[in-house]
Order: sequence, then C-alpha cells, then structure tokens
Amino acid sequence: MTMAAPPAPQSDPFYHAREFFEAMVGWAQSTGPTDHSEMECASEERERELLRRLYQAWYDTLAAVEKREAKGVPMPEGTRVCARGRQLESMLGRVHPVRLEYRRAGEKGRLPLDARLNLPATLYSHPLQKRVAAEAQARAWDGVVKQVDDATNAHVPKRQAQQIARDAAKDFDAFYAQRPVNDSLGENTVLAGSSDAKGVRMLPKAPWTTSSPKCNERRRRRRRGRDCRRPRTSVCGRAS
Repeated sequence: MTMAAPPAPQSDPFYHAREFFEAMVGWAQSTGPTDHSEMECASEERERELLRRLYQAWYDTLAAVEKREAKGVPMPEGTRVCARGRQLESMLGRVHPVRLEYRRAGEKGRLPLDARLNLPATLYSHPLQKRVAAEAQARAWDGVVKQVDDATNAHVPKRQAQQIARDAAKDFDAFYAQRPVNDSLGENTVLAGSSDAKGVRMLPKAPWTTSSPKCNERRRRRRRGRDCRRPRTSVCGRAS
C-alpha cells in the first residue's frame, strides 16, 4: 500500500497553521498539573497565534489563485504585472497579503484584489480601527493602547490610535450627506426642543442675580429663616 506524501509548505498555504495546531495539541497533552490561570493564559496566547496563521494562509491562498488566473488572461500592450506585498495589522495579529499590481507607463498601478477585499489604505484593518475608536470613547489614550494590547493580538501606538479616532470622526459629515432628505417638512417648519435641566447643581451660597434692593433684602431675610411677607388675616381675624 502506497502512502501519500504530506503536502509541501510551498503547495499548501495552510501547512504552517496545521503544523502549529499539532504542536498545540502535543503541548496540551504533555502539560501536567499546573495553575489553571497559567494554563488558560498560555492557551489563549497560542490560540491567537493559530488564528493569525490561519488568516495569513487565507491571504496566501487568494494570492496563489489570483496568480494562476492571471496567466490565462491576455494583457494590454504596455501593461506590466508584478506581485506587491504589504503589511496589515489586524485583530488577529500582523499578516502580509501579496497581490498583483497592473501598471502602465505614466499611470497609477491597479490592485484589483485590494478592491475585492476592501483592504484599507492604511496599516490597520477596519475591525481594528473600529475597536480603537470604540475604546477611545471610554478611556484615556494610554488606556486605549493597553486595552487593545490585552484584548487583541495587535498593537496600535498612541499616536496612531489618536489618528484613527480623528479619521473615524471625519465620517460623520459623509454619513449625514448620504442620508435621504425628508421632503415632508416645509421650509417654515419649526424645530423645537425641551429640557428639564436634570443634573444641574444649584449652589445654595451662590450670589443672587442683580435685582432691586427690596428683592435682595427679602431674599436675605428668607435665607435667615424669616418671613418678610405681611401677616395675613385668617377667617377668625387672627394673623397667620
């Protein structure tokens, strides 16, 4: 009986991910009794690296397919095709996609796979940018960097995190510009709003606004617990 040879790393983009997974299984089997916290943290760290390798293998598969399909497509005269690599910092870690660039003399190169995958123009993936922008709403910048480092397999320095938050805020104008206009309202429609001033603290010792001397004196006497109003006559004729 003939045994099939294991796939070579060059022909199987997922070879390194499988190899790492088998190493994880062997590590878990050989690990004896230990503190569960250490075991859990070590397992999570290896899990993140495994997911990063799977993510990288996915990009390698797409690159191989694109290269194979490009061989059978005739190119216009003067078009040069070359492989271009880039870096992408993702929630799973840093990966290195490779794509084909189509370039003609005097023109900007085209990267069709970038458009199909909706890859960002910057280093950081869209889910990672969304995570940074969300963390920026809840904590200071040093905390944002630490939270991203702890919760993901990525690293975003403080200055880059600030730039991501600024870029995210720029999308508001474009978002509202794309919203349909409400044609049911006329030009003379009044936009009204109300507020109950909840949460506004009143300072008892704050100075009163400028008013007449009589009002100021009345307020001072009221604060001292005196009633400055004239006595009223009750039904039985006594002052109340």
